[in-house]
Formats: sequence, structure tokens, C-alpha cells
Amino acid sequence: MTNKYTLFILDNDECLGSFGFMSLFHSYIVDTYCMDHGLKLSDPRRKEVDDLFTQFGARMLGLGFARPSLKEFFKTLHALKRKDAGVNVVMYTSAPRYGDVSEKEYTDWLLTLKNILEHYTGYAVYDFTHSGRTDEEHRREAADGATLKDVRVILKKLGITQDAVQSVVFLDDRPHNIASWEEHKFVRLGMKAYHCMPLRASLAKVCAEYDARFSALGCEVVPSQVLASEYAESRMEIREDNAGRTNARCLDADHLSPAELRSIRALFGRKTVVKPVAKTT
Repeated sequence: MTNKYTLFILDNDECLGSFGFMSLFHSYIVDTYCMDHGLKLSDPRRKEVDDLFTQFGARMLGLGFARPSLKEFFKTLHALKRKDAGVNVVMYTSAPRYGDVSEKEYTDWLLTLKNILEHYTGYAVYDFTHSGRTDEEHRREAADGATLKDVRVILKKLGITQDAVQSVVFLDDRPHNIASWEEHKFVRLGMKAYHCMPLRASLAKVCAEYDARFSALGCEVVPSQVLASEYAESRMEIREDNAGRTNARCLDADHLSPAELRSIRALFGRKTVVKPVAKTT
């Protein structure tokens, strides 16, 4: 067992991609189906619909919902984990696992998104997922309504002490919501928020490919129906959200920059720790 850990803590929406619209497909199709048929998360009978949605979600990521450099980024993380058993990758998000407490045993959006991201990139990198909204008994909220994130929450969940940590990289589009920690071990990489809503025609083509497959499993709602009912409003919400934010771009291939990738590689490859980097724009 390693005595030194390096943690890579990743935000989700607006950081690794734009996932809000994708979550609607899962809610209308999979959540509805599983709750109507009494298929809890532990029920093996739901494997077919979960696997099918993972494939569908990966196709949707390829249309632009994933940040363009995501595959390269996960490849880097995978290589680092193979090289050093002390590297842990954590999904830490404000997004809830489920909408209402009645859905708790039937849906886990974080697990679903984890599976989609790893299927899309081809690399299984996550060690566990954590929701600041549903996994914390005493959630701390930032001024903008998002979770005030804290490295110590993750250390407690991992069961390791601060002394056992060599370094921590925190990737988030809202780095100002990350609580301070030991500066000589802490690197904050602030991402420009990534919002994307692909063309309706592109989405419609993929949805049509999967309609019959979901219907064959007994799903009463299919992707094309969700697209028809939710596309216009979701696109408008993205544009309204971007209107008041100078660090957000809609329909823009906003890459994780080469400089940021170099910072990540340098941190994991050095024998000594790196000075903290804080970018809040």
C-alpha cells in the first residue's frame, strides 16, 4: 500500500463538458422506466437499459457535449494511474445523484455520467464519485449557489490523512468555490466554463438511431420525444446563462489548454511538490 497519495479532483458540468441537457434524457427515459418497473439500482434486470444509455450518452458526448480535449485528458490520467498506485481520481460535483428522495434507490446520475465519460474516452479513471448536494450531511453553499468544495471532505471519504498526501490538483470552472488547503501541496486549475448545445439536426439523427432500441426494452419515452419537448427551452437557458457570465462561451470548442495539460503532467511527474496555481477567470 502506498504511503503518498496524489489526488486529482474533477468537477463535471461546464468543466469537463456540458451535461445538463443529457441529464434530461436520463431522467425521462431511464429513471421513468426503472421507477415504473420497480428496478432499483441493485437490480440486475436493469443492466440492459443502463448499458444502452451509456452507449447513447457516449454518442451524444461526441456531438459536442464533451470538451474537445477530454479523450486526451483521460488518457493522461490513465497513464498516470498505471505509473503510480497512489494516484486517485475523484468526481466532485454540486450536481445531485437524484432529484427527489423517492428516487434515491432508483437513480444515480453521477454513476451514470461516470460510466458514459469512461465509455466515451475509453479509459476507466475514476476511483469514486461525490456529490456535494446529496452526499454531505452538512453541505456548505457558495455565494453563487454551488457547493463550497473542500479537499478535507474527500480525504475523509478516502480514509487518509493530510500527511499522507503528496499533492492535490483541483479542476473546476468555479475555482473560487474551492476552500483553501495546504498551499505547498495544492494546485487549482480554473477552467473557462464550457457550454455547448449541438445542432438539433445532429441530435435528431442520433436519437432516431436509438428510439427503437429503447422502445424494444419497454421504455415508454424514447430519445426523439425528449429532444422534441426540451431542446428549444434548454438552448434558451444556456444562452440566458451565458449572457451574464464573461467566462462562459456557447457553442465554442474551448479546449483544456496545452499549458494546463503541461501543468498536470509536471505535477504528477515531479519528485517535489508544485507551487499553487489559482485562476479565477
